[in-house]
Amino acid sequence: MPCKKKPLKIFNAFTPGMLPLKVGEQYDLEFMPIDVYEATALCACRKIRSYIGHESLAEVLTELLEVKIKFNRRNVKVNDGEEFLIAKKIQRRTNFRGVRGEGDEKLVFLRCRAFFKMRDPVPLIKEPIR
Repeated sequence: MPCKKKPLKIFNAFTPGMLPLKVGEQYDLEFMPIDVYEATALCACRKIRSYIGHESLAEVLTELLEVKIKFNRRNVKVNDGEEFLIAKKIQRRTNFRGVRGEGDEKLVFLRCRAFFKMRDPVPLIKEPIR
């Protein structure tokens, strides 16, 4: 039976430049740390859109998450209400072993969601900011 879940974007970093940044919109972001097992479950039965900018990280994530994660160094925007996954290295060493949950490198997984909404206009400032 084919999977009907929405595609999942996976990144190795997040910056404000990944938001559309339109004047008058407010951006609310949720970041929830999860373990490798939750990350694997999140990726299961979904089309993965990889934006992992390091070949070695893509290889390790393929092994850890049990799905093909491609090296793809491209800029991308997130959409309103979109769920995405960040796999961030938090310790750098030359040897990156892909043993599930072990190894010389440490990864943190963040399950994320972005929400956009119109905000109330900012009142005019009557006094200069000091």
